Amino acid sequence: MADIFVCHSRHDHDLVVFVNEVCANAGVRAREFEFNFSALGRTANEEIVTIMQECSVLFVLLGRNVLMSRHTSNWVSSEVGLAKGMNIPIWVMEDWFTPVDFPVPFVDHYLRINVGDPAHRDPEHHSWMQALVTVYGSRRPRSGDINIPGTQYLQCSNGGCQAIFAIHQPFDHIKKCPVCTWAQEWKELPQPSISE
Repeated sequence: MADIFVCHSRHDHDLVVFVNEVCANAGVRAREFEFNFSALGRTANEEIVTIMQECSVLFVLLGRNVLMSRHTSNWVSSEVGLAKGMNIPIWVMEDWFTPVDFPVPFVDHYLRINVGDPAHRDPEHHSWMQALVTVYGSRRPRSGDINIPGTQYLQCSNGGCQAIFAIHQPFDHIKKCPVCTWAQEWKELPQPSISE
């Protein structure tokens, strides 16, 4: 069984509650590092590495509060870099109604989610989120294990970025690149071949 590392601002309550609910319903442990000055017996960096080694994916929850604290935004960036260095897939999840202008290098997947009133959440969206968490909770999936209807692969058209990532909703709903935050046109790519 693998865990999911959740990177966020603790003040983005709706995003955190939504992802924690989905993880709990799937029986998957959502892990995070909350910096405090209690005696850990090791450094904060060592603690994060230890936690992340037990995780199969990094979910970066982008809410408006990530921008409110330089401390938080530095830790988010650090955890993203660490996940990339450990070859852990990086998902950026952003509230559908409050997109944030915060660049996240190394994004593998980008998703905007409706985390507001549970009565207005899309049940299909919630069910495949549950399936996504279940797949990552059981192991690190191979290419093709995550089958979300409507997945498209895009390349940023900004010549200085040209990041390639998967999105999991119609790309006309995506207004900016999650890597460079530049608003633009997209170059749609074919789905990568599945390697066993």
